[in-house]
Amino acid sequence: MILGVVSAVRYSKTKAAAAAAEKKKQQEAALEKEQEENIIDFLAVGDNIAHLGMRESGMTDSGGWNYDAIYEPVKEDVEAADLALVTQETVFVENREDISGYPSFGTPPEFGDALVDTGFDVVAHATRFRNMNSFRCSCIIIMTAVLMAFTN
Repeated sequence: MILGVVSAVRYSKTKAAAAAAEKKKQQEAALEKEQEENIIDFLAVGDNIAHLGMRESGMTDSGGWNYDAIYEPVKEDVEAADLALVTQETVFVENREDISGYPSFGTPPEFGDALVDTGFDVVAHATRFRNMNSFRCSCIIIMTAVLMAFTN
């Protein structure tokens, strides 16, 4: 009889230990899943500057302007990120006469279109360059952000 009681106690302890181990395993799996859901892949690149050679590369024979080809080598990486940020170092100008190089840098807005087409979610615009034809100030700091909602 004592042997039966000892066996029952051992069985009970083994069963309880197995249940505790399974519960711990489930808790760890739940925690790992929660942590994975709270992690984003963030990509940040900077100093997007439209020098003359880059500007000329987007001018087509038909008179249109398109800069998608400049960013094509990084498009896959940018699109793969949950959140992608680029620092636009030069000022966008609408008037073609205001397009210029160093030191005032007036950048065609088609560069911005290409950034969006590449998949950038945030364009941070803080610059030490200024285009005097478009802006009458000594320092331009503009922060533009597209906020993304992350859902399960």
